[in-house]
Amino acid sequence: MSFVCVNKMVSTRKILIVEDDFITSKGLEALLDEIGYIPLKTVSTGVEALEAVKELNPDVVLMDMFIKGNMNGLDTALKIVNNHAVPIIFTTAFKNSEMFKKIEETGLFDYVLKPYTDGNEIIKAIESHFTEAETLHYSNVVKSPDQNL
Repeated sequence: MSFVCVNKMVSTRKILIVEDDFITSKGLEALLDEIGYIPLKTVSTGVEALEAVKELNPDVVLMDMFIKGNMNGLDTALKIVNNHAVPIIFTTAFKNSEMFKKIEETGLFDYVLKPYTDGNEIIKAIESHFTEAETLHYSNVVKSPDQNL
């Protein structure tokens, strides 16, 4: 996996990566570092993601839709936003999947499509969430995508 180099910015934004594909996760870590973000840690399951959010207090979580373990990305994301005010951006190559439709129905999450050709899409998604995060706090109760919205 190779990326087009983007201008490196100086940032203290800490990013947690939830990705179960080793090559994709290493490429994303390298891209975030090259852009100027701080990739805190990469985890591959929902349980690990919940623990890492609690322990590391990331500024943003980049979450794959389909991860290892008993919880998928959406289940994990909903648990995170019910307990922490951290934006979650889904990363996916499956925009036409049923899971993607459920993610969109919640209205809570942004997404970036894989494969990443450069860092511009990721920068745009992350920075738009930081702007929102400064003025918007997630409510304590988040509707399930199966509930009527």
